[in-house]
Amino acid sequence: MNRLAVCQGCLEKQRIIDQLLEENHRLKQQLRYRQRKSEEGFFGSSTPSSKIPVKANTPQQNRNRKGGARPDHVGHGRSSVDAASADRIEEIDIDETCPICGTVLQDKGYEERSVIDSRPIRAERELRPTVIARKISFGSQSDAGASTREVLMSLVYAMKKCFPDP
Repeated sequence: MNRLAVCQGCLEKQRIIDQLLEENHRLKQQLRYRQRKSEEGFFGSSTPSSKIPVKANTPQQNRNRKGGARPDHVGHGRSSVDAASADRIEEIDIDETCPICGTVLQDKGYEERSVIDSRPIRAERELRPTVIARKISFGSQSDAGASTREVLMSLVYAMKKCFPDP
């Protein structure tokens, strides 16, 4: 039997070398990870482009420019509706506290807005007298009566549209 003779000192030195090599490898991995994270951002390679402070393809002269529209730009948003041409104006009262958690709300001012309601208000106004008349008269007693009333009401409203003043 051929035995390999190794002295105890050499064996100990080899163990230390192996430990140092493993530690060196681990530290290199950490360094690569930290460098990649600093380059790619907090989300790694999934970082949204809006979160990257300076994109790689941005020209040097544009890197210091502030984004967005120019200060004198008016914009092309929806124009607001003045009070005279609005069908309805609703003022909304706001409590001093949050309805969910009860904390006091801070007054940060307000901004006037025009909101286009999803319901057709003019059509609602035109139908209101018909609906009230149907409710007062307890509705139609049969399907044929309901059908007749629909036809008559559509004729009445069509005539009102064609001939507004009798």
